[in-house]
Amino acid sequence: MDEDQVQPSARIGVCPSCLVMGENDREQCGQGWHPLETWPPKIRWTKREAIAYLRIPPGTALCIEALTQYPEIIGHPVLGRVVVNGEEAGTFRFDTGGWRVLRFQLPAQEDPGASEIRILVDNPWIPSEVSSASDNRVLGIAVSRIWAE
Repeated sequence: MDEDQVQPSARIGVCPSCLVMGENDREQCGQGWHPLETWPPKIRWTKREAIAYLRIPPGTALCIEALTQYPEIIGHPVLGRVVVNGEEAGTFRFDTGGWRVLRFQLPAQEDPGASEIRILVDNPWIPSEVSSASDNRVLGIAVSRIWAE
């Protein structure tokens, strides 16, 4: 998202508890996102690390709807972790393709208003290195939405 990044609304005190790519992503995505892709559903790929801002009510779960299309995933899972406000919320592992919802139960704490969510992918991939594609982007996971429940 670097080339068209705007000041996230989270930084000025207004932050919803749901981020939907293609709807309110420009206001809630920080650094580390590739441009919006409009294949159903609309998604943004993370780079090795991507930042988003979301209001997460105390004691709720953080959910991320995501997938990977790494063609060599069998035997080479995509691994990563999610950090919320500097504290690790949990890890994830994609060892098959397809959509999944990553869910991280967060501890009860004071409502920070806007939480910083970092998605860190330990082993991102580059399409041109594993296929005949000319795509040289460093890809983590594809995210369609992030929300608190």
